[in-house]
Amino acid sequence: MPNLLTWMKRICRIQAKMTQIKSKTQRPIPPELQIWITQKNLSSEEETSFLSRLLYAVYYNEFNTKKPDLWPLLAESIPQNRLQFLIEQLSENERLTLLCECFLDLKEGQWLLLQCLPQPFQKYLKTKYHYVFHLEKVLKENPDISLFEIQKQLDEYAENEVDTIHQLLPELIKRIIDSPVTGYEALEKLKGTQTEENPSAKEAAQQARKHLQSLFRTFTEFSYTPEQLKAFFQIFGLSGYYLNVALTADGNAMSPLKEKLLGIFTLFETPWTIDPEIRPLLIQFIWSLCQKLYAFHHNPDLLLEGLKKITFALPTRGELLPSQSWLPSLLESLTALCQHLHYEISHIPVFIFDQSNKKQRLLNHQFIEILKDRFGASIFHISSDEAIKLAKKLAIEKWIITRNTKEFGFGGARNCAFFLAPVLHQLFLTKETRPTKKDLKKFSNNPS
Repeated sequence: MPNLLTWMKRICRIQAKMTQIKSKTQRPIPPELQIWITQKNLSSEEETSFLSRLLYAVYYNEFNTKKPDLWPLLAESIPQNRLQFLIEQLSENERLTLLCECFLDLKEGQWLLLQCLPQPFQKYLKTKYHYVFHLEKVLKENPDISLFEIQKQLDEYAENEVDTIHQLLPELIKRIIDSPVTGYEALEKLKGTQTEENPSAKEAAQQARKHLQSLFRTFTEFSYTPEQLKAFFQIFGLSGYYLNVALTADGNAMSPLKEKLLGIFTLFETPWTIDPEIRPLLIQFIWSLCQKLYAFHHNPDLLLEGLKKITFALPTRGELLPSQSWLPSLLESLTALCQHLHYEISHIPVFIFDQSNKKQRLLNHQFIEILKDRFGASIFHISSDEAIKLAKKLAIEKWIITRNTKEFGFGGARNCAFFLAPVLHQLFLTKETRPTKKDLKKFSNNPS
């Protein structure tokens, strides 16, 4: 859309006047935007809601003017059935392209769009095993490609990534382990033959190498086949790995793991040039990946122990749960991991602290019941009153009710997850039989 930033600023300048304008023809909307809105056949109320969200996004710099995407804002502005109807008017390729954009940018509108887009491909992209940028590339290069061919190309691309990592990871770890000695030898060469060798520096380099050998023992003493790596990455993904340092390869979590490994591999070609503060972070990143691989295939009890220690809690902050991605996406991930660990997902409690009104809380309850049936999960739906009762019993109500209006506020909602959820989680773990919602209520009401 040309001159997007220009007309966005123009809209912002007339924001105060828009509330006084009654006629659609009087609204100074840029032609390109007006055409897009007209094609959607929006009602006056829907159009006003959409433009308001657009102004908000521009004002708070939440809108990418270089690559404008109006669909997520529209999804937040109109009823779900209207959104479903509009998406059904798109071609198959347009729907898949929109699906890509949903996975490339994480906003509430994208989640609403996902409910209306092709489900088979969502399972492909949700685990990050299939790379969304590659799907986007395939669609651009061949707009008429069949769904079967797309799936085939995505599978082949992912398997090639796994094969590359299978070959690259052992070589990278070897470079990391040898880096103290290769660094020492490189510095000795720079000094030349006229300078005597420093025995203490040489010994320090060898000791450092031994330490790294011990550190990576869980990888070097076990061989991982491509099939084993594939099983791991099908759950944990081939992207989504954070590396909080500046690299030759992009440190963004959305970039492929392979690119990060290649970037680190290149850096350790000349390890003596790596910033001393960055070097341990790079080693820790690779070590963490190796530890996960080891636990996944050779010590699943370690993974299970960690899983049991995590407390999963969500304060709704008045939001409608069906419009949020957190709960269903969490349950999908837990299901995949529990299947590998041969562990019942029902043994992992999830706590929802609901601050909404009675009508919305009922809708949230119905959604939770659907998810409980679908996944067999233990989800505890806790109202504001129930949370306050528990907080009073623990004498921490001032950390939960943080507003004069007796509402939680942002801090109170956060503290429900930090202070109340761990207590409920411990109660869940210590009971011989799995506690029910009645047990939690009884615990909150009991003064002792």
